[in-house]
Amino acid sequence: MIKNHYETTERYCLIATEDYEEIMVHCIERVQESPSWALPDFFKENLNIFVEEAYQRGDTKTAWLYIKRAQQLFTGHFQLSLNDGKAFMLDFDNGVLPVTGQYKNCYTGANHWLKAFYLAIIMRDMKAIGILSQVSEDIFKADEQGSENFDNQLAALFKAIFNPEANFAEQLVITTASFIPDEFTKARFGYVSRLFWPQLAIIQAIFTPGSEDKFNELMKEALKLHKEFWKKKSQSAAAEGVISLPLTALAVLAHDHAGYKLTVKNGYILDWLVTAENAPSNKASQAHSAQATEPTDIPPRVLQALKEGDGSELESLREQNHTQYLPALIALYEAEENWDLRAGIVALLVDRVDSTSDILSPLMNDALNSPDHQIRGLALVWLYNDLSVYDQILSDYGIDEQKVDGLKKKYLAARDGKSEIE
Repeated sequence: MIKNHYETTERYCLIATEDYEEIMVHCIERVQESPSWALPDFFKENLNIFVEEAYQRGDTKTAWLYIKRAQQLFTGHFQLSLNDGKAFMLDFDNGVLPVTGQYKNCYTGANHWLKAFYLAIIMRDMKAIGILSQVSEDIFKADEQGSENFDNQLAALFKAIFNPEANFAEQLVITTASFIPDEFTKARFGYVSRLFWPQLAIIQAIFTPGSEDKFNELMKEALKLHKEFWKKKSQSAAAEGVISLPLTALAVLAHDHAGYKLTVKNGYILDWLVTAENAPSNKASQAHSAQATEPTDIPPRVLQALKEGDGSELESLREQNHTQYLPALIALYEAEENWDLRAGIVALLVDRVDSTSDILSPLMNDALNSPDHQIRGLALVWLYNDLSVYDQILSDYGIDEQKVDGLKKKYLAARDGKSEIE
């Protein structure tokens, strides 16, 4: 058993919870007013209280709420850089918040990005993984403290895991070669060699069939290194290492992709995070690797037609059943800013309005509240189940905001008055 280095008390957890609740009262207001500082601050608050709750009380609804918020808020922090000066919808709890992007080169290095990505994997949030995968190396390097090459390459490796078009094996080689001890300061080498470097061999084991024993052997050594690093820190600093986000994320990947079971008894990886049996609204969504051939992946023919805007090919695909990879299409719709591609997705799915319980209905109805009139317009095409609606809302300069708002009023009146679209 690899015991946790950290010690705390139930009384401390109660006090921390009271402080957290006072702070969170103003969370939404502050995130919308000053997102560039509020998002990373509230991320830390939620991650810290998650550690206390999980350490003291285990698998509770409250613990899941805290880690979900931490993941959503830190993903939102990187969305600011992707949407500088533009409005976007930030996932928060079970709804969305309209936020205006505000680029700021603080906490945007690859080492910070990796925390957000680990959390997205742990929460099986494919939408967040898609968003974070858009963050470029240029953004990493522009961080006020810089971003080292090995960190950047490790981030590229995690992106490659979920990108079917990436050369995963090649990126693993590149990342391995980028670990050059002489390029690190002594303090930085201690951090990277104990917390980052062990991940490479573990990732390779996860994607090498029949390597469950090797995976567990490597995880055991990585857990020892994790403890060695964090037990030397002060009590306040050591709290960051109470739960190993990197190793938990890798345990989730091993569980979901390869069916590997972590057999190493330890105090740093929580089994209930890995199995996610009680995760809120996550049971049907797993962090499947795009490097594997999974039935939930968008078929290459469909993805190619969407990316190329091939109208005739999309028309021929419209009659097919896209249910198996519907979550992936939804994630692509929400992550992309290419309106031709988004319109193609709507065209593919528009014939799917076959029941009031269709899983796209909540998404499209929520999209009607988007500050972006183009998103509202495409949602209306789907909700009306009529491609001619797309022509109705178009003008010489793209989707017309006034036409969208007029059609939205008609839709809402029909929905709320008669529960159907006439």
